[in-house]
Amino acid sequence: TNFSDLALSSTESSIPSFNHLNGLINARESYGQINLTMNNGTLSYPKFLYQPYLIQHFNSELNWKIESNNKVKMAWQQTNLQMPEINLSSFGNYSQAESNVNATIALNNLKLNQVYKILPTTVSKATIKDLQKNLTSGSLNKTIIKINGNPEKFPFKHESGIFTLSGEMNNTSYNFIPKWTGFTNLNGKLSAKNQSINLKVNSASLDKLNLQGTSLEI
Repeated sequence: TNFSDLALSSTESSIPSFNHLNGLINARESYGQINLTMNNGTLSYPKFLYQPYLIQHFNSELNWKIESNNKVKMAWQQTNLQMPEINLSSFGNYSQAESNVNATIALNNLKLNQVYKILPTTVSKATIKDLQKNLTSGSLNKTIIKINGNPEKFPFKHESGIFTLSGEMNNTSYNFIPKWTGFTNLNGKLSAKNQSINLKVNSASLDKLNLQGTSLEI
């Protein structure tokens, strides 16, 4: 079954709204496959997203099967997403029975002063506000993210799942103390595991100090 330029408008926060979705569905009684594409579309999902996504391009191959407990298991591959804030590719799977997602995401050219726009609602509003105000420039490149856990518990406090990140920060400015210059022109290696963040600074300015070869942990 083919469909083109599909749109859904919803007033319910738990039901997404989208447009310009195209696809091909091959389905059997207990398994199937969907190939999806979207160009110049939008996705709104208030239960999980603070802001609508403006999608320049999206494509994905999704396979699913219904297991013996009538729960769905899904796997995706060849997934690519281009938005004004980010380019990414991904593969992974989701088990409804276990409420578990196991995914690998490769990011490039994530505009850090726009990152607050694309973070999920599981990230606190205080964090979103801080990033919007204080993370004023920079990009994150060559970044690999791995997630294994219940997506509703992200970012996995109390080791309730696994979240790791490794990437390169370029020309980043972050004002972590009010009325202070903070970091400018920061270049380095960013890594994270769940609530722990480590930054190895190759070069940066901190007020009037020049930093090199410094490590910071949060």
